[in-house]
Amino acid sequence: MKKTQESGQRNSSSNLLALHSVNIFLLIINFALNFLGSPALKYVYLVHVIVIVIGLLIYNFEQIFFEIITLMFIEGQGRILWHYQPWSRVAFDIVTFLSLAKVFIQQKKFYDQKIIPWPVIMLIALHFLWYIIQFFNVNAVSVFGVLAASKIYIYPILLFLGISLSDLTPMSKGFKQMLFGFYFIIILEIFLNYFHFTVKQQHLLNMSSYYYKAMKDGIFTDNLFRPFATTSLPGVLAIYIFLTVGFLFFMKKNIKGTIFKWIIIALSFFTIITCQVRSALVKFLLVIIFIQLGTMFYKRFSLRSVLPFFVALIILVIGSQNYLNKGIESEDENLNYAIGRASSLT
Repeated sequence: MKKTQESGQRNSSSNLLALHSVNIFLLIINFALNFLGSPALKYVYLVHVIVIVIGLLIYNFEQIFFEIITLMFIEGQGRILWHYQPWSRVAFDIVTFLSLAKVFIQQKKFYDQKIIPWPVIMLIALHFLWYIIQFFNVNAVSVFGVLAASKIYIYPILLFLGISLSDLTPMSKGFKQMLFGFYFIIILEIFLNYFHFTVKQQHLLNMSSYYYKAMKDGIFTDNLFRPFATTSLPGVLAIYIFLTVGFLFFMKKNIKGTIFKWIIIALSFFTIITCQVRSALVKFLLVIIFIQLGTMFYKRFSLRSVLPFFVALIILVIGSQNYLNKGIESEDENLNYAIGRASSLT
């Protein structure tokens, strides 16, 4: 009996590894077709969604967390490629909801009282009540529109509640797998974003004419062009970056890990500038500062925790000011405009 269970566990682990491998393979194909500007990307995305849904039916939330993060980054582009067909608008919502539903059903509760204090629960309940009222708002676009907006207003909270109940911790296998996948995705997104920034709108329009609508009917083109990467709107990658930059601070606390982390942060800083979303730039810097301050408080301001932060802060402030002030002389008019918007913050 014991041998049978061990054999079943090995088979399950092998199948899960196969799912992760297929996910990474499709992700590589996705970005390759993005760089090539191929319309075939539309069908690769469809296959990718089907694979993730199959994984959802077999495995639990912790095991497919990497796949959920993957879909979060690419589903915006999928909506454009499929001309905002209903299924493409709610694919991520359905996958996330069903995976979290498994957690709530298994735990037989929606939150952990030991982790989340009652005032926070009360605020969450009021937020959900406000969301439900929107279904009866006569001025709302449509019921489907309210449902589609749940990825902004509801799913971040559901993810917070679900993760707090799940076995997903910084030391868990599922979380570590997600981290390596996230580093891989964010590097690809940064390079794709810069590629789109240089080739501008025609490359995207070759993949789908529906990108013209996503560019606000041609407003964000030529010198006003903002790159998409794999998101649904011009410059939205900046928001994804500031929302997920915290994952970089789970990197191993060695010299290589620290150098890699700050290189990605520097590249992310430049990426947000090219996206021309100034609020995201401010939030990106605030998230980093608060995380570093929290780390210093936790370590009681030891030299090891304080010195890297202030060195990085000095380099960032001096370097960004010099770049924003001198970079306006660049030959790329679009880059000049992006730098000019960012320099207004200084």
